[in-house]
Amino acid sequence: MDTTNNIGFISTSIKQLKNAIMHTHSNDLINLPDITVHAIDVDDNGFLWFTILKPQEPIAPEDKSFYVGLNFYRSGIPFLLNISGIANLVTTQAALNELPLVLKRKVTDDRLMVRVKIRDVDYYEIEENESHSIMQKCKNLWAEIFETEAYYPVAN
Repeated sequence: MDTTNNIGFISTSIKQLKNAIMHTHSNDLINLPDITVHAIDVDDNGFLWFTILKPQEPIAPEDKSFYVGLNFYRSGIPFLLNISGIANLVTTQAALNELPLVLKRKVTDDRLMVRVKIRDVDYYEIEENESHSIMQKCKNLWAEIFETEAYYPVAN
């Protein structure tokens, strides 16, 4: 999906889904485990913003970028998004001072701000299964019992 022309659609979809699993791809600069992230904002320039817990190993203050994949999914929402892009950790005080207030408030002593330049977006619609509820599953089970040829009522 072209991110430049569809940033409004992408932003709305991310706000509906909210959470994603972030996968960092092989990188010698930083090694983060696969983690769940909560999207804070998507700006007009195609950047996705969220925070992560600070890693155990120290991070140098210079700008480091690494490739990430984000898999957005939420139960009950009939679509999912797979996003890939280049992530940067916002670690310097100068960069933090330039952030809008809504983003600055999310940075704490134990959290780092992450900015991902969205490169590729894959949108998938999910087919809804009609028998989600337990009651519907019970009805379907009873219907199967009475429709099968192997069912013979016991005569007393």
